[in-house]
Amino acid sequence: MRIRRIALIGHSGAGKSSCLLSLGIDRKLADMDTVLGKKQSPPLEAALGWLALDMLVPVIVVVSNHEQMLLEMRKAKLDGQYSEQFAAIRFVYLHKSKQQLQAHLTLPTAGGQIRRQSDQKYTLDHYQRFH
Repeated sequence: MRIRRIALIGHSGAGKSSCLLSLGIDRKLADMDTVLGKKQSPPLEAALGWLALDMLVPVIVVVSNHEQMLLEMRKAKLDGQYSEQFAAIRFVYLHKSKQQLQAHLTLPTAGGQIRRQSDQKYTLDHYQRFH
């Protein structure tokens, strides 16, 4: 299976949605949170199916920051599971220093929203763990 998707991962505020906006890619189709929901971590099979197999999904997508799902993906990939699906995806980690991220989190999102103080604090408090 050839690569079908570039999957952007990174902290909230790392620039994932801004990349989609800059490239003219519709977030309604390319943002995992928008497609699969953001209240609960999507099951691994649903996330990989959307990332690797759904032909309606744009080439560049944003992956949810659900820690449990990301840990399950990592374990599955290291264990050699779902090798065909993983072969179709290239993960790109967008990273900012903690200082850059702190400044960026105070700015409006790509969708024009202001992040709540509690969300900013959570992102900064979990910076190293996520990284």
